[in-house]
Amino acid sequence: MSAIYGVYNINTEGCESCFRQLAQPFFVADNWIGNNIGLGQRTIYNTQESFEDKYPLEDKNAAITLVGDFRLDDRESLISKLGLHPTTRNTDGYLILEAYKKWGINCTQHLLGDFAFVIWDAKEQLLHCFTDHFATVPLYYYYNGQKFFFASDIRQLVAVDGVPNKINENKLATLVVETAGDMFRTETWFKDIYPVPAATVITVGENGIKKLPYWEPTIGKPLHFKNETDFREAFQDVFFAAVKDRLRSHYPVTALLSGGLDSSSVVAVAAKILERENKELHVFSSVLPDGDNSGIEDERYYIDLFKQFPNINIHYINERDTGFLNNIKKLHSEQTSFPLTSRHYLYDAFAKEATALGSRTILDGSYGELGATHHGHGIYAEQLKNLNWLWLWNELNARKKLTNESVLYNLRYHVLKPFVPEALIYRKRDEANLFKQNKYNFLNPDLSNQLENKLALSKDQLRRRYIKPLTNHRLNQLNTIKTTQHKGNPRMSFETGEYRYPFRDIRVIEFGINAPAQYKIRNGYKRYMVRGGLDGILPKEIQWRMDKKPFSPDYFRRYNSQIGKAKEFLNDISDNDPVRNVVNVDQLKTWANILVSDTEKNNNTLIIALHYLPQGIYLINFLRRF
Repeated sequence: MSAIYGVYNINTEGCESCFRQLAQPFFVADNWIGNNIGLGQRTIYNTQESFEDKYPLEDKNAAITLVGDFRLDDRESLISKLGLHPTTRNTDGYLILEAYKKWGINCTQHLLGDFAFVIWDAKEQLLHCFTDHFATVPLYYYYNGQKFFFASDIRQLVAVDGVPNKINENKLATLVVETAGDMFRTETWFKDIYPVPAATVITVGENGIKKLPYWEPTIGKPLHFKNETDFREAFQDVFFAAVKDRLRSHYPVTALLSGGLDSSSVVAVAAKILERENKELHVFSSVLPDGDNSGIEDERYYIDLFKQFPNINIHYINERDTGFLNNIKKLHSEQTSFPLTSRHYLYDAFAKEATALGSRTILDGSYGELGATHHGHGIYAEQLKNLNWLWLWNELNARKKLTNESVLYNLRYHVLKPFVPEALIYRKRDEANLFKQNKYNFLNPDLSNQLENKLALSKDQLRRRYIKPLTNHRLNQLNTIKTTQHKGNPRMSFETGEYRYPFRDIRVIEFGINAPAQYKIRNGYKRYMVRGGLDGILPKEIQWRMDKKPFSPDYFRRYNSQIGKAKEFLNDISDNDPVRNVVNVDQLKTWANILVSDTEKNNNTLIIALHYLPQGIYLINFLRRF
């Protein structure tokens, strides 16, 4: 992934000094310095067109300069809107500059893809920072009322003299009271350093800083299809386009394959597209080591169904002696947010395998629930309200045959409950529970109480009523999309590459939210849009499967094998170590005495092993940088 950075309202000498701090020790980059402004970029080239530009990219006639990390989708449509000839030097950077020249800061309303870019407009004396619809590409800033610093990596910002390197206690509060998460979602774990929100333009000039959102998810005009074939063709048009745009790379493209519905859909479509180009698709799958006789089950059976595709090469990821404590020193140097996934060792293995293959792109099936594989929450109640009782009765009975869920159960929880007034569900005790400490809290008790008391002063902001399913499935789906957008979900990346998410394509999401209900739940099957839409493309046994094994099948065995290292890590923390002012080390030591069996049934034990003991250690590791 490319790295960008810049400073505003600093003289030339100050710019050069800041650049030395922003660009080290992580990389060497190219810089551009103007009047009280400086921009820098280290470019990781990926698409074929990207090699034709050198960044920072300047249009001297228009007096605008660009730095950014981006990949534009649906380029043909954008080229047509701009009135450019398709055979000209239409790099993504050039298209962005042309779009800005034509539409100004509204240019993002015409852009699709993953991007974060910054434009200095010398004529207007304004600096504009842009993010894509879901802030897939990270961009952070620090502003003290006069000087403005931005960078794609927080570590760059805290390396600058005058930028604080302090932990944000508001984020610590979210570990104490879980409902506080929404209050501080626009902040980072570093005090006074903020992310540029999704779908937002931040403009900086003499009059200060201004944020302008340019897009939010909405419900559009309902789609109509004559029949199943009509629907299938329309869905494939959209989904194939989303996957194809994410295959645009000068290097081999790889993908994750878990054997589940979402990742299998991405892999199946990507393989079909690449087959037409006589190209191979390498996929990475987490499975048990060969010859394993532990009785644990993995997804190898479903993964191996893809061997019937002539151009898919499967790489099994099953390295022994890895687990949640792997690369702890590397995590310390790279970690800029919290929490982390305790399965990070798998992503390290995926990146290692991709790099060995010369790949700079890994396709990921995450975010299907935003549209194409949304579970259709609220559809049953909606059909009752719309008097489609025969359809509802048939679906409930079909669901019973598939899952053994009783008709009475679905009538109670998925048909009638959405009609119950919220006031009858939300009670006073629920309001009190807003301030109830997380029972898995591993912070120092004194600090926990201090943070809880601080949150109590913001009671009105913290209050979040019970969010029950609505009797309109599109509104339920819209809430899911908005929650994901508001949280901010920067893509994962590795040293020379990036992850790409076809299901997070705006075209796929808008198609998913506006498609008819009967293509989301059908014949008892939820997530029917992908099941029916990719009929004949997905392997049948995956297309209609109803279960899913864990992503990391032997996680708990790996956890047990490293619990000794966890104890050593915790025992090395002295009684006067300042980290104890934040973390309840003794609580973590108690949890470290709990071993987990491969068939563990105690939910508390599973949660501690999967999340809270690893997160406690990761937090200690993170605190060391302060």
